[in-house]
Amino acid sequence: GNANDAEGTINATNIQATLSADRYGNPSQAYSFNGTNSYIGFASVPTTQTDNWTEVAWLKPASLNQIGVVVDLGYDTEGPPYNLINGYNFCISAGNVAKGNRLYVLFGNVGAFSGGFTFTDTNQWYQVVMLRNSGVTTLYVDGVRTATGITATPLAPTTFKIGAENGVRYFNGSIDDVRIYNRPLSSNDVAQLYAAEAVAPTITAQPTNVIVN
Repeated sequence: GNANDAEGTINATNIQATLSADRYGNPSQAYSFNGTNSYIGFASVPTTQTDNWTEVAWLKPASLNQIGVVVDLGYDTEGPPYNLINGYNFCISAGNVAKGNRLYVLFGNVGAFSGGFTFTDTNQWYQVVMLRNSGVTTLYVDGVRTATGITATPLAPTTFKIGAENGVRYFNGSIDDVRIYNRPLSSNDVAQLYAAEAVAPTITAQPTNVIVN
């Protein structure tokens, strides 16, 4: 029901994003972004590492023709001064400056790289994992590796946003369960995380009126 950091360490500011149902159908458990001016911003960054990190998010695109950044650790206004552009993110686009429905990685002031996956459904949730391990960036969708071998080195991120960059590339759709790790998840970690989050947790009611001697 809110955009607070689950660990309670980084405060969030919600800008025009609206609460929506999550992938299990639970109301007010995810956020919807309008593709125009909505995002969730943070007062600080969870990590400034350029190597050995992981970004994770569940997303449901509302459009298959957009340039929409999902999770952005970095600064980019799509214009000068270019020497301030930094960080890394993953997005839906057809490349650096074209609308589309493919998974892409953007390294600020470095380049755009294919994530090896095409989104085909606006009524489906996808889990995307982007991680960097010892100089190589790898992506997974729904626990399955889609791309690896991206060896370009990103610059240290200075800002953190969900659903956009700095005033550009607003995501159109829903986002839930964003995770940032200051370590690379292993392929086994990724598989376990997807298995744990893909199915709604079972809640077992506890017995009532139990007498304990």
